[in-house]
Amino acid sequence: MKVKNIIEALLAKTNIPFTERRWNEYKDRSIPSPPYIVWFVEVEEGFGADEKVLAKQSTVTVELYADTRDYESEKVIEDVIAPYEWTKYIGEIEDESLIYVSYTFDLYTKKGD
Repeated sequence: MKVKNIIEALLAKTNIPFTERRWNEYKDRSIPSPPYIVWFVEVEEGFGADEKVLAKQSTVTVELYADTRDYESEKVIEDVIAPYEWTKYIGEIEDESLIYVSYTFDLYTKKGD
């Protein structure tokens, strides 16, 4: 299974709107009101033997954006990423009056998954 499919399957369980990399406004789709999630892959690294890549490590970041600290949404995200070891960082975007909580974790996939 592709990394994108794995992450989107996990985030679908949160029932919080999400997108990869950034929200783009279209004619029929606007940026949702917070809370919402933006996710992306920061780094990918291939591993293998005999000059073949057999597995891949993807460093994934999931960012929760909210008007105020949203502990309930944080708990929901933490529940779905519980199988992975994660790091959490909390920050603020003052000019947009948003709080963000960023989770980073590594996802390992085998070639052919």
